[in-house]
Amino acid sequence: HDHAGRPLQAFGITQDITEQRHALDALRESRALYAGLLDTSPDAILVVRDGCVAFVNPACVRLFKADSEIPLIGRPAIGLFHADDQEVVRTWLQRLELAEAVRGLEQRIVTAEAGVVTVEVVAAPFHDREGRAFHVVLRDVTERVRMHEALAEE
Repeated sequence: HDHAGRPLQAFGITQDITEQRHALDALRESRALYAGLLDTSPDAILVVRDGCVAFVNPACVRLFKADSEIPLIGRPAIGLFHADDQEVVRTWLQRLELAEAVRGLEQRIVTAEAGVVTVEVVAAPFHDREGRAFHVVLRDVTERVRMHEALAEE
């Protein structure tokens, strides 16, 4: 400082954060793309965490004929499936716990209207900041199953 108390020098540290800004922008783009894929997917997609449904996309709400995601979120995942299929579902949930993906299984779900829909299941484990969870994709194959059954009867 000079005799009037004004600063004569200033010291500081600067850091180039260009790379961090680019990484943050890329992360935002990736999240937007992921959200867009989830919202527009024709397949039902849900996230299972600690055995319960933590997320559902709009197609999942439609598949279960629910009014919104509210009746699905928080439900035990196994309870979404037909009682006769729950033992098999329990087995593939255990496989997911062991970090094994599950592909191409046909199971039956029970809709909000107590209807039964046959779905093909694809599921894979993942980790995020909240811990371990599973992506589960359900595709309605009811018509395909009916066609196979009709052909078998001929």
